[in-house]
Parts: sequence; structure tokens; C-alpha cells
Amino acid sequence: MSNTMVTVVMITYGHEKFIKQAIKGVLEQKVNFQVELIIANDCSPDKTAEEIDAILQTETIPSNINIVNKEHKKNIGMMPNFIWALKQAKGKYIALCEGDDYWTEPTKLQRQVDFMEQHSNYIMCCHDRNVVNENDEVLIQNQQTTKADKDTFVQTLLYRNISFDDTFYHYFEKAKNGDTFLIYRLHQLGATHYFDFNGACYRVSDVGVWSKVSDDKRFEMSISSLDNMIEYYSFLANKGAIKEIKKWKAEQFLMRSKSLSEAGYKTSALNHIFRYNTLLLSSNPNHFFSLNNFKTIILLNLRYLLR
Repeated sequence: MSNTMVTVVMITYGHEKFIKQAIKGVLEQKVNFQVELIIANDCSPDKTAEEIDAILQTETIPSNINIVNKEHKKNIGMMPNFIWALKQAKGKYIALCEGDDYWTEPTKLQRQVDFMEQHSNYIMCCHDRNVVNENDEVLIQNQQTTKADKDTFVQTLLYRNISFDDTFYHYFEKAKNGDTFLIYRLHQLGATHYFDFNGACYRVSDVGVWSKVSDDKRFEMSISSLDNMIEYYSFLANKGAIKEIKKWKAEQFLMRSKSLSEAGYKTSALNHIFRYNTLLLSSNPNHFFSLNNFKTIILLNLRYLLR
């Protein structure tokens, strides 16, 4: 049986400029246990592989950190690469840091593991982060993570290495927003602890899977992910989860209607408001028929029509 306490899963693709910072954030962790770092390079088209090799040859690797450096010979896709890395993890806990993000707090893993070891009813723990650009300039300072919903930030996460079944992986592989799918499933399985410290940076750049896409594409990806989650929880017959996810889906149409209206697309904005109402009625009729909701919808329709 492995004595590894934490496996850090680091998937990477096209992160030549950033991978060194990501790896160093792991190597600089001050811990009293064994750490495994799995670097899963999905056949990057740039010099990411050469950068990783150079780092591993020149940096001092602490004796308690074992590094698995995997370069796929052909591109298998982000989610299959992520799943491959997760299935290799030997640690009691898993932490996540993609190759263009990085950790900034050397005591991050120790503090998280200490808590989890003392609280067996918790499935995961998380903390705050900064959002930075390609030049490490802070765009959002100390962005707070959330204690109990889907927006727990993946760079801040440490969770128990539990075994998921084939059905989970079948739907997980199809997820456009894999972070949301994984984190929401973990929320179903135990409690989440929030630490009030800032220990990571999420990078917005041209190579980021999410940050580089257009608003239209983000909306499509979000709806696709939520539909996939609804299918999964329908298979599990989890009515509470289905209701909650349908509510999030409705909110996506509401937010999109606002942005379309601001961009001058009146008809599309009204169509999205209609979709919002339809979805809200099916997922949360009490809220749909509430006076406050009717006031909001009437005001939005008038605003869009009068523009």
C-alpha cells in the first residue's frame, strides 16, 4: 500500500510559458508527508515537454516528492487526459493545479491535510485565490471561494481520493466544464471546509481552455455541461440534484439574456428570458410564481422591448 499522502494532478497542454511556475509551486510546499506530482502532458504542440524536462533536471526535488512525468504521444483530449491522471493517483488525498495556474502558499497542503486528517466527515477543503493575466498582474485580488456549491475553485481544492465507478467516468469524460462536474459530485458525498487564506492563482490567458473562448461558446459549454450533469443525476435518480442543476441552467439563460440585451440583440434577449421562465417553472415552481420573480421578469421584458 502506498504511503503517499497527497497526489497533485497537473494536466498541461501548451503551457510552455507557465509550467515552470506551476511545478515550482508544488516543489516549494513545506510538508511532513510524501507527495506525488503527476504531470500529464497531452502532446503539447509547443515546448512544454522540453520545459518540464529542464525543470526536473535543474530544480532541487525534495526527497519527499515523487514526480511522474507523462507525455502522451498523441493528443487524447483534456478530459481523457484528466481522467488518466486521476486514475494513476496513489495519494490518500488529491490536489489539482493545471499547468498554467500556480500555488503561492507553501503551507497550503500541510494545512489542508492536517484538517482533513482530523475531520473524517469532510470530503474536501478549499481556500481563496487571485486571478492573474499572462504577466502575473492581478486582475481579481483574493477571490473568495464558496463553501457549499459548484463554484469551489479547482486550484484551491484538496479532496479524498475516493473510487468513482464507470458510470461517473462515462459522464465525466463528456463534461465541457469538468471542474464543475467533479466538484458538485464531491459536494454530494461529504462536507466542505473553507480556509480563509489565499494560496493560489488562476491564470486568464490565450492558452486557457475557458478564458480563451467567446461568450457565446462559454454559454454553449455551460449549458452542455449542465445537461450532461442532469443526465448523470437522472441515472442516479437524485431528484434534489436534478432540481438544483435545472435552476443553475435557468440562471444561465437569465444571465445570457442580460448580456444579449446590452449588446443590442433584443429578440435573442427575449428568447432567453422565455427559456429562463420555462426552465424555472419546471425546476422551481414556487420561485417562478413568486411576486418578486414576476416583478423582475416584467421589468426585464419592458427594458428589452424599449431599447
